[in-house]
Formats: sequence, structure tokens, C-alpha cells
Amino acid sequence: MKIIFALEMSPISNSVKGRGEQIFERLAIDCKIVFFSKMENILSIIKNHPKDAFKRLKLKIVRQENDFIIIELPAIFLPAANIFRIINRINNIILSFFVWYIRKKYNIKKIDIWWVGYPYAIDYVKDKSKIVYDCFDEHLGWKGYYLKSTVKKIERDLLQLADVSIFSASKLLENKGEYAKKSLLILNGTDYEHFYMLPNHSRNYNKIILYSGVISHWFDVELIEHCIQTLQDFTFWFVGPDRGSYLSYLCKLKNVKYFGLIKYENLAKYYHESSVCIIPFKVDKLIESTNPIKLYEYLSAGKPVVTTKYPEAEKYKAVVYIANDKVDFSNLIRIAYQENEIEKITQRQKIASINSWDRRIDEIKRALSNL
Repeated sequence: MKIIFALEMSPISNSVKGRGEQIFERLAIDCKIVFFSKMENILSIIKNHPKDAFKRLKLKIVRQENDFIIIELPAIFLPAANIFRIINRINNIILSFFVWYIRKKYNIKKIDIWWVGYPYAIDYVKDKSKIVYDCFDEHLGWKGYYLKSTVKKIERDLLQLADVSIFSASKLLENKGEYAKKSLLILNGTDYEHFYMLPNHSRNYNKIILYSGVISHWFDVELIEHCIQTLQDFTFWFVGPDRGSYLSYLCKLKNVKYFGLIKYENLAKYYHESSVCIIPFKVDKLIESTNPIKLYEYLSAGKPVVTTKYPEAEKYKAVVYIANDKVDFSNLIRIAYQENEIEKITQRQKIASINSWDRRIDEIKRALSNL
């Protein structure tokens, strides 16, 4: 049995199953997976999770079942690793201690594949072999304090080191593929069976408009406010963490409901209750390189989707309503609500089934077998 150590970018959450967790749950059928969470620094935790800061200072085994182990690293890493490479190297020394500890705890002698979804782990894996880099974000598109030259150098070092680099969006492959030894495009997918509902049940005329996912700087508040004010006969549901109080004003409006974080196993029922699902992204460098999982999840439920215009959405323009501006967006919501025939629902679900995580895992297994 192959043993894969995954150094991921994603924080651990019981309300979201990101790309990494979806992939490794499926790989764990044939492989032993040890999945490490993001290397969080203490300042970030104090700022974003002040109530839980103390709890996050300890190493935690979040999940341990069969051959899938999830480790939440303690938030003791140093800030500014994306500015000064020397700090990143120190953080990687800290990381090496926790990897050593887990290997000793579970008596793991040999690691067959190092899966890196977090480019800042480059200074730990630099002397390792059989490395996969899973590039699913444009790191230079994130808001915050960092030095572009440092981030770019860290990622390019990893691209040149990795035996294979996997890209989740065409734009990522286009911008970074030339620096990699070997490049593959493997898009995001959907937990199809989890979100699927029978087509005749998918038709829903309760006028609920759903957004599911993180609400952050990519969320177009101005566009959403226009839609809420224009479509006052509809109710807007928001599910997911609000990282920056973007909804603080909108939540006061009578046709808005904010549910916050919802456990993953309960998420599908919010999709099923909705009439139209939306992706109101501000299009920038980050979003141009994004292949949102929520798009495939919406389609799995058979729901009509209205989105702003970015490259990955345009691949599915046959089944998705793509808006050019806020006025167009609100108009398309009303059109999508009215044009919800069984034929369209089954067409959307067919696209989703082709883009399931089960299909993606076949592509990934082929890539790993070549290592």
C-alpha cells in the first residue's frame, strides 16, 4: 500500500470539504493518507479566531479512520514567511518536527509520495523525491501583506522540483505550466451523490436565491445589494463564513437570511431548498484562476446558476447564466427562476456527473502511477 503525506494549504473545517479532502478520502481506499493542515501563524489566529486561539496552539488529530489521518498543526508558525524566505525556512524546520512526530507515532518508515498543496512547504520537501504539487490557487491574487518576488520564487522552486504539477484551472496551467517538469490539468469536481436530487424534485418555486461558500474580498457586495434591492420578492440565503463583515448591512434587510457555517453533511438541504444558485465574484487575478467547487455542486442539485463572467464559468455557458454587470445579473436571476424545465435540470446534472470527484480521482491515480 502506498503511503502519501499531504502538506495541504487548507485549514480543517467540518463545514467544508475542499479539493484536498475530497481527493484524499477517495485515495484512502487504496493508499494510506496522512493529511496535514495549513501552517497557521499565531498572529493570524489571534486576528481571525480570537476565541479559539488558545485551543489552536496544540497539535490535534482531527480524524483517524481506516487509512486516512487528518492532522491539524498547531498555530505556532512565524508570520511574514511570504515576505522573508529565511522565516519560511524556520517554519519548515518547525514543520519537520511535527512530521517526524507523526511518523514515529504511527510507525511510518517510508513515504512513497509527498503531495504539496501548500507551496510554502518547499523548504521541507526540497530534498525529497516523488513530489506532487497541487496548484489550486493564484497565490499572488490574495489580499494581504506579502512580497510578490518571495511568493513567486517559492512557487517556482516547487514547480521545478515537483515530479508532476497538477493545476485546477486552465489559467493556472497557462501562467505556470512552463516552469514545471510535468504539467497536468485536473479541474475541481463535485461530490455528486451527496448533492444530487431527483430532477422532478429540483424544480423549486419558493423564490430562494442561494450563495454557498466563503464570503471575502472576492464577493461583490455592490452587485448583491443591487440584486436584493431589485428583487424584493425573492429571499437571499447566504451559507458560509463571512470573513470581513461583508454582510453586516445586508443582513438587516428583510429579504436576507444569513446562516453562517453549516456542517458539510447538512449543506445539501440548503441547495435543495433553493430556486436559483449564484456566484457573485469580483473578477480579478485570483478569480480568473479559480475553478469553483460550488459551481459543480449547484449543478449536481440540478439548480440554475447565475454567475459573473470569468474563464472557468465560460466553459459551461451552455448550462450556466453568465452576467456582464449587476443589472444583467439581477435580470438573469429572474429568467433562471422562470426557465427551470426538467430537460434543463437533467442537462445540468449530466454536466455535474461528468465532473464528479470520482471521475477526477481516476485521472489522479493515473498521474500517481506514473511516479
